[in-house]
Amino acid sequence: MNSTLGDKRLKCFIEAVDAGSIRAAADRLLLEPSVVSRQIQQLEAELGVKLLDRRGRGVHPTAQGHVVIEHCHERWGLERALQEKLNDLEGLRSGELRVALSEGFLDEFLETVLRPFVARYPSVGIKLLLRTASEVVHSVASDDAHIGITLHAQGDSRVRILTERAQPIFAVVGARHALTTRRLPLSLADAAEWPLVLAPPGSGLRALVDGAAFIERIEIESRYTANSIPALKWLTAVNQGVTFLPHITVAHELAQKTLAALPLSNPVFQSARAQVVVRRGRGYSSALSTLVNLMSEFGYFSDSTRSE
Repeated sequence: MNSTLGDKRLKCFIEAVDAGSIRAAADRLLLEPSVVSRQIQQLEAELGVKLLDRRGRGVHPTAQGHVVIEHCHERWGLERALQEKLNDLEGLRSGELRVALSEGFLDEFLETVLRPFVARYPSVGIKLLLRTASEVVHSVASDDAHIGITLHAQGDSRVRILTERAQPIFAVVGARHALTTRRLPLSLADAAEWPLVLAPPGSGLRALVDGAAFIERIEIESRYTANSIPALKWLTAVNQGVTFLPHITVAHELAQKTLAALPLSNPVFQSARAQVVVRRGRGYSSALSTLVNLMSEFGYFSDSTRSE
């Protein structure tokens, strides 16, 4: 085995595992699938072990593959930590801050937090990663992101909730939808009488809807599925459908009276929480500390804070 493993081969392997297939990894990396496959084969030859099980068009890591994944996260995490420490010596005149967040929180985060941060520290690079709830947690746990913002974060022992706030979910419909004349709050069963427009599995929104269906002991079926908030709203408006979103994602449409947000009786929707997560045990760089302080200063997620 070579003493030094090539980053390109490792990144092709990690991307294939994350994406679930060689072709999907190639699309993310802007490479030909044959190049990605060859890089992984060369890595397997160097290590003398099989890293991937190929099942149809998909790939899954072997036991040895999981060991290499852990090594990559540790190695790249240490390299990033070193760079952050060097950047800290420069104050906030350099460095990069990586934020993973669900799409529904993007506009509020940009206006409330990122705008003043960029104004004060224009030399700090910002990388925004739009992810589903489970992807936000994974990005933070694997050090791809310094901090994550999402709805209904999935449990992971590698991350902790830094702060959170109530973010109840509403049934969102067209402004003239028949449900707007119903007695409120609605049950999920009431909403399910109409075409449902749902976020895909793996998203915080979908997990909440599935949890609410379990509580009400009903089966639901998505007529339309989209992993984009604008698409969810558009499909709802043009198809007499019903989707489920927090108030902040439809504030503009409510003001314009093109959509209506109807309260729901299901306790799962009422108790939904928006959360900021960080990796457990992560030290704060100057950039991350400053961002967290700004979030506190401007009242972002201010109703409840957890600390360790």
